[in-house]
Amino acid sequence: MLHPVQASANLNELYYTVAQNREAAKAGHSTTNALADKAKALFEKDVEIKNRYHALAGASGTT
Repeated sequence: MLHPVQASANLNELYYTVAQNREAAKAGHSTTNALADKAKALFEKDVEIKNRYHALAGASGTT
């Protein structure tokens, strides 16, 4: 199952984007809002990955 790879890759990108956003905000860069939007999208993707995993786990009878 690809879940651990997908979840880890997405979470890593989320953490990196949040760090970039914080640095951009400190420096007053114009990319701050775009990075915040990207972080929100990655968070939503994390929820989707989790929901797919739980749906599959429930369908197979394992958790």
